[in-house]
Amino acid sequence: MHALTYNLSWASQAGIAAGSEADFVRACQRAERDCFANALATLKSLREKVDVAGFQEVELADAIPRLQGSLPRLDSAYRACVWSYDLNKMISSVVMWNSATLGPSIWSSSFDLDVGRPVGMVVTKSPSGKRYLLIVAHFPWVDSEPKLSAVERAIAVHMPVAKVLGSDYVPIVMADTNDATTLIHAARPLRLGKASVHQ
Repeated sequence: MHALTYNLSWASQAGIAAGSEADFVRACQRAERDCFANALATLKSLREKVDVAGFQEVELADAIPRLQGSLPRLDSAYRACVWSYDLNKMISSVVMWNSATLGPSIWSSSFDLDVGRPVGMVVTKSPSGKRYLLIVAHFPWVDSEPKLSAVERAIAVHMPVAKVLGSDYVPIVMADTNDATTLIHAARPLRLGKASVHQ
């Protein structure tokens, strides 16, 4: 099973030098390069290798078909949207998966981890009956243990019930953790239900 996570940068998609990616967008503009188109081309090179992908900062309304154009094996998608009052618009993350491997969605949910930081959870049931919990998340800046613990608690509150998950599910977490100080590591993994993941 091969998973991918990628923050697409809303500013890059919109072609606007703003937010934390302003320098990146300006560099793209100086080079007369469409960096979102380049991202799609890079994803296309992985088309046979990826079974599930999570994308943060999905700005464009047509992003899912464009992403599926690059990753056609990922035939199922869920867009997790939250409203940002600060920006006066919807903010979204997307999880995409190969339904032949992971099966169809049997449950899904979205919530706001922090202002404009969407989390999407999807439970799938594969043809063999195995269940997968797919989590796509865009964390707020995590620069202290209390902030990391708050993220874990917020996600735990929204976890699907055992009846939906079953007892033998496989968690797959695809997140932009904004963990600049490497709080999440092998000795202190991120704990999400039965999943413990680190960078």
